[in-house]
Amino acid sequence: MLIQYLESYLIEVYNQEGTNVPVYWFFYTYVFVFVGSMFVANIKTISIMKKITGITLLMLAPLFLGAQSFNFNTDGDTENWKSFGSSTMSVTNGVLKYTPVTPTKDANIQYHKGIDASSSRYVHIVLKTHSKVAETLTFYFKNPDAVFTSVALNSIPSKGYIVYDLDLKEKAGWSGIVNDVRIRLRSKTNTNPTDYYEFEQIVFDNNANLKI
Repeated sequence: MLIQYLESYLIEVYNQEGTNVPVYWFFYTYVFVFVGSMFVANIKTISIMKKITGITLLMLAPLFLGAQSFNFNTDGDTENWKSFGSSTMSVTNGVLKYTPVTPTKDANIQYHKGIDASSSRYVHIVLKTHSKVAETLTFYFKNPDAVFTSVALNSIPSKGYIVYDLDLKEKAGWSGIVNDVRIRLRSKTNTNPTDYYEFEQIVFDNNANLKI
């Protein structure tokens, strides 16, 4: 004996604003084949029971946007940070080492793969400088008008790793996806080629202080 059973589903989809978007119908046909003498005769009633489970589709992605961390955990991987001008970069033992090859006042590293500024009010830079002169650390980014905006620290000491927390939220243009960010290490005189800088972490998030 063969029984054919047609089933249909109505699926309504709502976007994040609660607006109904196009409705979809899905149809399924089930064919049941019963074998054995008990299914040939004396069949009076056939009952098909169906369990319906509600399904809710949640747009969760925006809830999980947040910290973008560069931890330099893989030797040789700069995690898409690039050096500027005559300089070298290397990653070993969880540290990105940046060394200017020729004297320069404007040593900097750059990132062009996109930072989600809308969910990252702060940038935290964990840095050890081996420069022999007083330095200025400046964080630059290019706003939608292609104009660079900056946040600067006037002096960074040469002693161990220090966490520098910079608030970017009030800076014009720090919104959406920012595709050009730079960290500049500027000296009062030309940087000695033997000087170098070590970045342990660069983190973008909404915390005023770096969570370690």
